[in-house]
Amino acid sequence: MSEEYLDNLSRFYDIIHQDKDYKTECDVILKNVNTFNKLLDVGCGTLNHSLILSEKFKKIVGVDLSQSMLSVGKKKMLEKKVNNIELTTKDLGDIEGNFEVVISMFNVVNHIHSLKDLIDFFSNINDKLIPGGIFIFDCWNGTACRLEIPKKHKKKTVNYDWYTLILETKTETDLFNSISEMNNNVIVYSENEQVENFEYKLQQKLWTPDVFISILEMFNFQINKILPFFKEDKRASENDYRLTFIAQKK
Repeated sequence: MSEEYLDNLSRFYDIIHQDKDYKTECDVILKNVNTFNKLLDVGCGTLNHSLILSEKFKKIVGVDLSQSMLSVGKKKMLEKKVNNIELTTKDLGDIEGNFEVVISMFNVVNHIHSLKDLIDFFSNINDKLIPGGIFIFDCWNGTACRLEIPKKHKKKTVNYDWYTLILETKTETDLFNSISEMNNNVIVYSENEQVENFEYKLQQKLWTPDVFISILEMFNFQINKILPFFKEDKRASENDYRLTFIAQKK
């Protein structure tokens, strides 16, 4: 994804995802940790999780490859007068310090396409966590995507302040290579006049749950829970499109 598209996307990212229930997700995170000192948010985006969790944690480090996303997050930090979040674009392996909790939300693991890179990712998470530390991440369930292939076409309209935003997504799924490619077109109107029109592409690897389980076990993690996307009262099944893993470093 080019930096130009990242700049455009970051400006409207929170509007596009305004229906996402960040508070409920953070409630589940808080329910499954027992210490609130240092948290690492991997793929933090515009800080929607970190800002909520900053009310509980002493210090948060947010890492994201997109400087434009972090710039939006920094503006929100200033508006909310939050000063216990540190932001960085460093590679995960270059981040210093140890953490009691690591989170990686909104399908970050599905943006990792090779098994080697996925193993390296979990290795770095393991290195950052103290013994007994908690790792929480969500993901697409590759098994469910095979049972019911993702919809090929979606369109949604979002109204926010003086903006009307239309997001059209066309998805092509290659089950042989376990990849869903989402081609997104965004049109933004202000007072019925078009003010923005841009595209961005997402390629998501449809890892099956057993892959995550095997890698977590490889790094001596105990899997505390596998939830159907932040639903504490249910047990995950093969049909759940989205999953939440809660694991603990032994």
